[in-house]
Amino acid sequence: MDSAKHIQLELTPRAAKALSGLSEPLQVQLELLFSCLVRKRIHFSPRERGDAFSLQCGNDKVAVEFRPIMTKACTISGDDAPDYVDFPIQRAEAFIPKWLKLDFKNQQWAGEFGWV
Repeated sequence: MDSAKHIQLELTPRAAKALSGLSEPLQVQLELLFSCLVRKRIHFSPRERGDAFSLQCGNDKVAVEFRPIMTKACTISGDDAPDYVDFPIQRAEAFIPKWLKLDFKNQQWAGEFGWV
């Protein structure tokens, strides 16, 4: 599932400044969890790769992946469950995010992503 797709990247001035000080690219994994509810989350460190899509954002300082996952059983707790598995998407283009906005505030990375 590692075919490259494109995502629009927007950086706040704080994020651009923080990126300029990095010696290695910032690892960003966009996670979409399918369970009894759908949840999206961003991880800013290397994570289990699984069946992740590499996304091209036009910035060498940012490495972006999209990973759809699901739980083996329906759970609505906010806690990470050990029963995540890769979600086999048939029409990946419909699920891959179109934009990513990154910020760096209080010495931590923050962000959001979406489709419209």
